Amino acid sequence: MCHLFESIRVYNGQVRNLRYHQERIQRAFDSKGKKCHLNLIEIRQKLDIPETGLHKLRISYAIENGLKVVTINPYKSKSITSLKLTELTSETYTHKFEDRKFINQYVADNDTCDDVLFYRNEKILDTSYCNIAFYDGKNWLTPKVPLLQGTMRTKLIDQEKIKPKDIYLKDLQNFKKARLFNAMILWSDEMDMTIKHITK
Repeated sequence: MCHLFESIRVYNGQVRNLRYHQERIQRAFDSKGKKCHLNLIEIRQKLDIPETGLHKLRISYAIENGLKVVTINPYKSKSITSLKLTELTSETYTHKFEDRKFINQYVADNDTCDDVLFYRNEKILDTSYCNIAFYDGKNWLTPKVPLLQGTMRTKLIDQEKIKPKDIYLKDLQNFKKARLFNAMILWSDEMDMTIKHITK
């Protein structure tokens, strides 16, 4: 059975970016040739949403039988100031699967940095739970083919705040800094680091 999940930002009673999360759920169903039976607006309307503070709304579901589990918990992001470059060969994470064993194992094996930064065929992908963008002094560029198409990544591309481009290992030295972001970590949070803190 194919189990997936969505992590959705809830801040001061507002559930953010439902459109982008719904689109990603739709892609997951489409990939299996199944009709999408999850409607996030309907799910949200049935929930008791906290009115203050930052929370994570997590919706777990199965494409095959419609199973879903919904939780809402307080959220605080951890600080990421260093990344270890980690090569992937055949592993993929095209949809937001609950099975993250290979990702978690790479993180567990890393004892030198705060998180890992995956690459394949010399091209940068993602960290273990964030998309990434690099600043060249003029533009913010994000890997054209990420490990996972994040909802915040899609929104930032739509807003033309970041541009997709193949980014090779050899290109890293040309950037001034990198920024991490995901559904829970806003672009405006500026979770930045210098390139020298991305190491092998």
